[in-house]
Parts: sequence; structure tokens; C-alpha cells
Amino acid sequence: MGDPPVNNGCIERADLDGRNRKIIVPEGGTFTPKQIHLEKASGELYWCDREGMRVMRCNLDGSKIETLVDTSGGDPRPGPDATKWCVGITADPTRGHIYWTQKGPDKAGKGRIFRAGIEIPKAQSASNHSDIELLFDNLPEPIDLDLDLKNRVMYWTDRGDPPRGNTVNRAPMDSDAKGRPAPEIVFTHLMEGIGIARDLKGERMFLTDLAGTVYSAKLDGSDKKALLSGDFSHPVVPDTAWHLDRSRRPHQRSPLAGVLGLRVRLFQLFISSSSRDATREKSASRGTTKVSISVRHSPDSSAFRLLFANNVAKSRSIHRQAVGSSGPRLHERSDAAMKLTQTQIIN
Repeated sequence: MGDPPVNNGCIERADLDGRNRKIIVPEGGTFTPKQIHLEKASGELYWCDREGMRVMRCNLDGSKIETLVDTSGGDPRPGPDATKWCVGITADPTRGHIYWTQKGPDKAGKGRIFRAGIEIPKAQSASNHSDIELLFDNLPEPIDLDLDLKNRVMYWTDRGDPPRGNTVNRAPMDSDAKGRPAPEIVFTHLMEGIGIARDLKGERMFLTDLAGTVYSAKLDGSDKKALLSGDFSHPVVPDTAWHLDRSRRPHQRSPLAGVLGLRVRLFQLFISSSSRDATREKSASRGTTKVSISVRHSPDSSAFRLLFANNVAKSRSIHRQAVGSSGPRLHERSDAAMKLTQTQIIN
């Protein structure tokens, strides 16, 4: 993610098995990259730079880095005003739009969701868009976004306070501004919801929260299942990870802490990170299934990352495994979710 005062955020690319890691956006190319959106048709990568107060884009090899939206209003970077922090990002290439969230300060109810053209209008700049639309405001703390382009519905997580926060929300993408309905809450009782990804063929969504849990549910929020959690008896959590969150929980220790930024990728894995000065490798095995975990941190950074390096065969096996009659059971799930343990989970 990067350490804002140091300005050392970067974006990396790796194969699905975690090999062939390569930095594509170098350190200093972005302050704190948050949600990443891969647009396969155009071969472009979109992300929000939180303290950088920007919506950005580049090619998949890291070339042609662009700022599409600059919300700083002339403020210095890293930005001190949380209302200008861009966090979640997604795109609608068929209609030529990008959507992003600006979460606002903690517990302030100043979160917003915006839409703008995917290209900057002629004779305008990233800081001067005439086509920026405010879709929703006064939200608790909207974080990550995802779009159902077939049914024209947007989904997002919100990590703010209940009853509207700690939720997954959805709303029509194309409703008129004057008659736009209030967002529908479809999932509640998250512990500060962060990541969201949908499997439209399986008609399910996958969610993460700061408590270290990965959930699955139908798109209407029914049939909720906890797929991964911080329970020590869980077969895919062989050890405890340290997680440090600057804004809310300095020095929090919890199993699988900070499981964030859920991304389902079909052919490549994109990760964002800060400097990698220290690495410790741990592995644990249960039966014939071995899970390798790499915990990476920088003494100058407040973000810790977990890198799961299972192959697909082992992933399928372990996700169907039960932990005794009294322990939690891992549910069958779609191919998209099967790739979860090969996905970088980042803060």
C-alpha cells in the first residue's frame, strides 16, 4: 500500500502461483494504491490512490501511467483531508464511465460515490472535469465497488458505523439524479467491510472485512456463508498474522488480520505493496495438504500483507475439507472463489 509520508507506494504483478513478481508501477509512482480494477478488453489497470487523492490508470506492463481524476484541489500530497481520499474503483467500458468512492473521515457520514467519463474531456484536465457526477453522498464510509453491467446495478462495501455501515449496499446505476432511490442494504454485520467481488454466473458475491473473514452470499444477501475466518481450527489459517492499522487499531493482533482487497483474477494477479525489507516464510501442513504463507512487512510501513501460494488442485482439496464434526466446515464454491487462496490479500 505504501507509507504516505515516504511516498513509496507501488503496484506489482505476479502469476497466479505467486511467481514471476514484477513491479510495474515503481515506488513513488503512487502514494497509497487501494482497490485495483483490471479492464481486460482494453488491457488497462485502474486504481485509486488514497492519500494521493487521485484516480489513476496504466497499461498492464506499467506503461502510460495517467491521472484521470485529481480531487486534491491544490492540497499537498499526502492529502490531509479524508473527504478527498479516493478508495474504491471500477469501470463501465460499454458506457465509457469510471466509478469511485471517497470514503471521508471515520464516523463522519461524509462518504461519497462519483462517476465520470473514462477519458478526460478535451481541453480539460484531471483536476477540472465537467462530467463528474455525484451519485451518492452522506454515506458512512464507502470502500470497494463492483458493477453488475448486465442488470445495471452497482454494489459496494461500507466500513462505517451501523446501521448503514458495516454493510454491502446496491443501487441502480442509471437512475435519474432527482429520483434516485436510497441504496438497498443487502448484507449486514460485517466487521468493517472492505473487499467485494461477484461471480455473476454463480449469482454470488464474495466479501472481506477487517476482522479477517471472507464471506459468500447470494446477490440479494441471502444464503450467507463464512468461507475463511480467523478461527485457529480453520485448515487454511495455520498461523496468526500481525496487522497494524494506523487509523483505528494500532497494534492489533488477530488471526488472519486485515483480510482486505478481495480480487478474483482469471489469468494474472496484481498486488500493491510498499518496500519489502523483511520477509519471513512459514508453512504448515494438515494431512496431505500444505499451505505456504509469506508474511512481508517493512519497518517503515504500517501495512502487512499475506500471500497465499496454493496451486488450484490443492485449493480445491482444502476447500472441500471438513474440520471434524464440531468444527467449522468449508463450503463448496464456484471456480472464482476456488482461486481465492491464489489471490493476494492486501491492505
